[in-house]
Amino acid sequence: MIKKMKRRIDRMEKGVEGIREWFKYFDKDGSEDIEVAEFARMMAHLDITMEDRLGLMLFRLFDRRDEGCFHITEFIDVIN
Repeated sequence: MIKKMKRRIDRMEKGVEGIREWFKYFDKDGSEDIEVAEFARMMAHLDITMEDRLGLMLFRLFDRRDEGCFHITEFIDVIN
């Protein structure tokens, strides 16, 4: 799933700036963090249907501090 997300971002051909644009697009509330609901929309956009358990595991990969959200820096670390 991470590879699929990276391929989609790579198509933008903007490097890290493309990752930032992708993140901001799904950060609907402008909090500079992606919460679970925003993450679910991101996955749906990628046509990734996930079971709750798998989706939660993937979310936790990004949410390294177990805060219920993740910041752009964590997102970039995982995508790269």
